[in-house]
Amino acid sequence: MTAAHIACPVVFEVRMDIVFGLLSALSFGSADFIARFSTRILGVKRTLFYTQGFGFLVLMLYLLLTGDLVYYTTHASWQVWCWGLVCAVIYTLGYLCLYRAFAVGQMSVVAPIASSYAAVSVLLSVISGERLAPLQWLGIIAVLAGAVLATLQKSGPAAGTEHVMPSTKTRRRLPPGVFWALLAAVGLGVTFWLLGFAVTPGMGSIVPVWLFRLVAACMIAPLMLVRRESLAPPRGSITALVVGIGIFDMAGMLFSTLGFAVGSIAIVSVLSSLYSAVSILLAWLLLRERLQKVQWSGIALLLAGIALTNL
Repeated sequence: MTAAHIACPVVFEVRMDIVFGLLSALSFGSADFIARFSTRILGVKRTLFYTQGFGFLVLMLYLLLTGDLVYYTTHASWQVWCWGLVCAVIYTLGYLCLYRAFAVGQMSVVAPIASSYAAVSVLLSVISGERLAPLQWLGIIAVLAGAVLATLQKSGPAAGTEHVMPSTKTRRRLPPGVFWALLAAVGLGVTFWLLGFAVTPGMGSIVPVWLFRLVAACMIAPLMLVRRESLAPPRGSITALVVGIGIFDMAGMLFSTLGFAVGSIAIVSVLSSLYSAVSILLAWLLLRERLQKVQWSGIALLLAGIALTNL
């Protein structure tokens, strides 16, 4: 038997950046679904303060035990730390907008819009010198068009005006939470771009996530004190919600930074943004949320566009 007749086994190589991106989407989607309930009870800022604080304490313990914090404090340049702080501030503002969108809007509408941050990350990557294939450009256009369709819903005339304005028919308006979801998309898109290009290469995968949580807590606490909002810790079953959000959100960001370290920033950003599919599935299964046809079309186009940017 010659070498040509020897059967060679087929080896499938698993790309870890794809694995980490999908794990990030699953984690972020679970965190954002739980956040819907916590923010309506505790408020946006108090929920974010305690979820970020929980992640900070967990990661602080890990970094102290491993010595990674001391290492990167002494070895990372001051420019990297500056970029890390800027990125953390944008991240905090983006998450405040995101949680506000979940508190006042419909999960299956605001989640896909916020997840379009992947298009922002891709565009910034192109400006930074990366090249995109034609299908990826098509994906960006589909994401933007899908976001517009997903924000449209029909609303009838105000109560008591049916006979005053008989010629007025249904009109289109922005549903609650859409404005905040759009702001979150921009903020998170810039965050992922800076994180992949300027922060993770000099800080590693875990220190940036720790820094994000530290800055978030330091920004939110004074804001709440100035506004005389309660910082009382959650009690009872709400504590479990906060811990769950903290774990899933921390895991989602860690999977993203790990993906940045081993593979493509664009791929990880796009795959992590698929968390909207997780949120929508949970809302459909557990909350029985309904969407109009135009919104389903927009969500489908948006998710298809996110997939295309990965090609």
